[in-house]
Amino acid sequence: PLVLLPFALRASHGRGRILPAALLAAAVTTLCLAPWTLRNALRFGKFIPFETGVAGPVLWYASEGYAMIPSDQAALEPMRGMYAALPHTEWDRFSLSLAAKNIARDPLGYARGCLVRAGYLWTDAYTPYLLHEHPRLAAWMEEAGRWDRVRWLDRLLRAGLAALALLAFLRARAAGLAAPALMLGYLNLHALGAVFPRFFAPFTPVLCLAAGAGWAVWLRRTQR
Repeated sequence: PLVLLPFALRASHGRGRILPAALLAAAVTTLCLAPWTLRNALRFGKFIPFETGVAGPVLWYASEGYAMIPSDQAALEPMRGMYAALPHTEWDRFSLSLAAKNIARDPLGYARGCLVRAGYLWTDAYTPYLLHEHPRLAAWMEEAGRWDRVRWLDRLLRAGLAALALLAFLRARAAGLAAPALMLGYLNLHALGAVFPRFFAPFTPVLCLAAGAGWAVWLRRTQR
């Protein structure tokens, strides 16, 4: 909501309800996160809004050429030694320093890797991972061909939503559609580091939002 506030400010001229609603959404989101942020400050003595110890390792794996986080991530050196010897709050500092050296040695290789990881973010699917985590569905997902079938169904759904969002944008050409577009652009920042499966999760709901917002604008215009 804080990222989207500028769009609400722009759209609020002559529409008195948009800005208060956007401010309320931002306030509610902040209040929901506040207990966790306060807990982190009391527990670790540092300002940690969400989590720590993730950005550094994923960037290090990316600098080593990994597209996805390896399944044996805790067994690879120097990450294995870092996990064993350093406190959780120091993982980012340690691994970011190593990643910076790797990227400085081969910046073009790292840039190519970012493009590969962006492709993973847009073409892989979170649904099979999510279903596999369910205790009653794990064995079902492991049967021959099920994982790939679920993955392709998810991909087809997202491709359809992306096509609807693009078509709606081309028809509506509304400034309000910049907000979902900005969110989709923001999600690509995950390509800077090696990809966890959970990084795929936000793409489908944001594509739903973009498609729904675009068609709502277009339908409203055609009914005038």
